[in-house]
Amino acid sequence: MKTFDIAILLATLAPNLCLAAGPFDGIWQNFQWWSDQRIEVCEVTVMRQRGNRVCGFWQNFASSHVYEGRFIANAKGNTLNWESECSDGRNSMAICPEPSIYSTENPKPADKIGWDSTNAKSLFCGGKVYYFGSGVVPGNCAVISKRLKSEAFTKKAATSKQNAPGQDPKEQEWIKSCLEAG
Repeated sequence: MKTFDIAILLATLAPNLCLAAGPFDGIWQNFQWWSDQRIEVCEVTVMRQRGNRVCGFWQNFASSHVYEGRFIANAKGNTLNWESECSDGRNSMAICPEPSIYSTENPKPADKIGWDSTNAKSLFCGGKVYYFGSGVVPGNCAVISKRLKSEAFTKKAATSKQNAPGQDPKEQEWIKSCLEAG
């Protein structure tokens, strides 16, 4: 993984995105220690929002493995409805189609290239993003449990340095076209 300047990443993703950024726009991170499994889980999500359309990249580090992928979502108020996602192929998700750094020139017959639908949701509350997978989303921010508060994604300052997905030119090309398609 490369360390890069987040301001440069955001600047390269921002051209032609004339609408004001929504609440999900930015680079979000979450670090957890699962003591029962003795595993540190680190997650970074880059989200770009144009109107209600949100496109982005996610990256998880757990058990000495890095998993990466993309997603397309729709924002309504402070709720983000994930619609589809794909990955680098190291899990059970479909492998992201071109243009992608994850695409393989010689896919195996069992490889699924494309997008998987998802009903995952995220909630923006108090300047943080809470990811619910396919679980039930609380009706409002006031009922978020103490456990969930410890799992919140916090926004990284644009001037700091952080490993994050999406810096490859193919990925920048994809996010631009994804936002324009919305």
